[in-house]
Amino acid sequence: MHHSPSTQLGLAVTMASLLVASACGYSPATGQESPPPNRQAAEPDATSSVKITEPMPSPSEKPEAIATGLEHFRKQEWTLAVEHFTIAIQQSPEHPSGYWFRAQSQKRLGNMTEARDDYGAVVRLVDAPKEVPALRARGSAFIELGRYDDAVTDLRAALSLSSHDEESLMLLGQVCELNKDLESAVQLYTRLIEGAPKSADAWLRRGNALVQLGKYRKGMSDQKRAARLGGIAKGEFLYRDPESGTSFRFVFVPPASYWVGYDQKQQIAVAAQARQLLFGHNATPIQEVQLREGFFILDREITIAQFEAISGISSTRSTSLTGRGDPDVRLGVPPAKKPALNETVEMDDDSILPRTNVSWIDAMKFCVAMQAQLDLIVRLPTEVEWECAARCERNWLYPWGREAGEDFPAWSDRAKEGPRSLNASDNRDVTPSGIHDLGGNVSEWCLDEYQSSLFDESSARHLYTPATFSLGSSARNQLRKPRRNGVPVDVFQEFEVSRRSFRGGSFKDNAFNCQVPVRRAMLASESSPAIGFRPVLLMRFPK
Repeated sequence: MHHSPSTQLGLAVTMASLLVASACGYSPATGQESPPPNRQAAEPDATSSVKITEPMPSPSEKPEAIATGLEHFRKQEWTLAVEHFTIAIQQSPEHPSGYWFRAQSQKRLGNMTEARDDYGAVVRLVDAPKEVPALRARGSAFIELGRYDDAVTDLRAALSLSSHDEESLMLLGQVCELNKDLESAVQLYTRLIEGAPKSADAWLRRGNALVQLGKYRKGMSDQKRAARLGGIAKGEFLYRDPESGTSFRFVFVPPASYWVGYDQKQQIAVAAQARQLLFGHNATPIQEVQLREGFFILDREITIAQFEAISGISSTRSTSLTGRGDPDVRLGVPPAKKPALNETVEMDDDSILPRTNVSWIDAMKFCVAMQAQLDLIVRLPTEVEWECAARCERNWLYPWGREAGEDFPAWSDRAKEGPRSLNASDNRDVTPSGIHDLGGNVSEWCLDEYQSSLFDESSARHLYTPATFSLGSSARNQLRKPRRNGVPVDVFQEFEVSRRSFRGGSFKDNAFNCQVPVRRAMLASESSPAIGFRPVLLMRFPK
């Protein structure tokens, strides 16, 4: 059977989405997640929340290069995926499927210029689509190109053919959000929920839109409904403190295959380049992590304003709550050189600087307070979670790529007075998924007590599920304060002498210490002007 290019694109996108969603344990029929399998991966879609559920085409309609590329995509081997999708394009330059999937892979690598070029090819090749999948696919490409009016036209055409098409409704809602038309976005997500009441992504997106509209109670109710349903594919979690209006944006780290540690070639090369011994940092040998359940991580380090909004502790400079920091360290001193990439550094407002000089105990107490507000699990990330969020591919040593690069953004070549402000979104210390400053600026506390190895047992592959933080052998959630004889007890007191891990480089570090696999530690009761933190959020309820 012969299909037009637009039909082939729609079928290919549909097939790939089902393939990967099935590998992730997602059931399109119920909108819920099945028990985690051995391998899980992110969906290759154009947006952060789209699951395509049309019938899968027959294997004969799937070119070999596309099939191989999708297998690499599923394993998050983006560079190899690009290579195979390029082969598919060379074999069939007039068919849009190869461009579509190569654009998706380039996007995961942060190569947005190349991705936009491929999305442009999709728009050029898909002429006058008449089927829902093709209309939806071209509409997605228009969104990526910033052509929102054209996207609306295609998505409305898709809905005219299938009025309850979940993906088209989701995409149209996203366009409304991008256009700041949040009321219309809420209406579209409401329509989607009416047709798919078990879609956690729809509940979460509507909740986020309501929060942005200032309807905090309704928005948080929707977000909790998403947590109860489970099976979130991608997206973000937005929170705004009702009293101060301070915003928090958490980015989803999806269940997939990730890598931690150095392989042997990297160890040799890095040790020679840095002229220091890797074993001094207990570098973990390269290991694969199968993340069985996704989690959210804050997109930036906690700022002074965010810290004050949640903890209620006012501070114009980063002094430690435990009294062990350096109160004389002045943050926000202008850099000696002009900031790279048009980065703006606001000096009038210390509130947008990262909150440093906080001990591990301070950071955990912040998580206690934030968890009480959200009624969802909030804690520091484990080392494994932090590295999963920071590393795009096995051979990447930095959040932005394999090498530090000429415009190394971790302030290694700048004045050493302090970190930069966090209002700048155009610095290169950012992952392709939009998580900032994991490589530099300030280092970040992790949950773990420091050990010589990330894992208790040696294995090439580890199944990993994010867990709550419990107090020793007690079943009580660590982030709920116990009482003894009716008197509240500081559950963190016993951790003062434990050594806790911190990850990422800082304005004080060289390029080596800003590499993702580097591991360091300090006493939980101590603090530093070069260490801050960012929490993770689990879509679970405190027990």
